[in-house]
Amino acid sequence: MWSKRQSQLLLVRVSLGGFRRLVIPVPLFVLDLTMAAFCDFACLFDSFALKRMRGMRRFDLGGSGAGRISAESMLIVCLRLFREMRKYGRFRLAEVQTDRIRVFMDFY
Repeated sequence: MWSKRQSQLLLVRVSLGGFRRLVIPVPLFVLDLTMAAFCDFACLFDSFALKRMRGMRRFDLGGSGAGRISAESMLIVCLRLFREMRKYGRFRLAEVQTDRIRVFMDFY
């Protein structure tokens, strides 16, 4: 397990049957930077927009759970999950098949 390298690409492969194939490479560092930037944006959103939205709520979501969740904390959890998935190296994330169409999502 120690010898595995961090994944660098997400390959989305779509096969329409026969020899037609579409391969979309997505560099994972771009997704990582984008999610980190959205975390900063979510912090601003939480500080400005939620003060205004508190007065417009119909239901009281206070209590121990749902009222305290912020957009920033949700994005931070997603970013940690994404970074943890990258640590496992090469693996197939999803594989979907119908009669003729096949879609694969692989971490490389």
